[in-house]
Amino acid sequence: MWKLAWNTCHFLHFSFSVPYIQFKQTNGPTLILVKNERELCQSNGEKELYEQLIKENMYPTPQHRIGHISINLALVPYRIALMEKKNDSRDQKIMRKLRKKRWHVLYFEQDSLATADACSSYIQSIFLFMEQEFEHTDPPVRRKNFFTNHF
Repeated sequence: MWKLAWNTCHFLHFSFSVPYIQFKQTNGPTLILVKNERELCQSNGEKELYEQLIKENMYPTPQHRIGHISINLALVPYRIALMEKKNDSRDQKIMRKLRKKRWHVLYFEQDSLATADACSSYIQSIFLFMEQEFEHTDPPVRRKNFFTNHF
């Protein structure tokens, strides 16, 4: 016999299908340990972008792996992957796989990140993307109270 306490299951997906009831734990926000991993950056453009993101208090994770996909720089709590643009067909395939896992993919070119000004303009575009993408989402506090208020 399973006993379920609703107030402790913050990210629980509840679905009905006749004649079964299914409970499935969904992934919540991810916390990650902040370390200086600048040496894992493979190119000068990545290193410059890494340094500029650190100055903006974003704390990227270089060479983050999701399955068999290696992401150049990942903003893990926001689920944003910053990847180098290489091949259109390969990039589209990677984007589809990461979108299935609820990640957002932003591409950059190594040549364009050579200077600090270019990196700061790219970071401004990341902030603009985050404002547009996350403005309509509920804060975690509202999602936490969803199950306790409706059942």
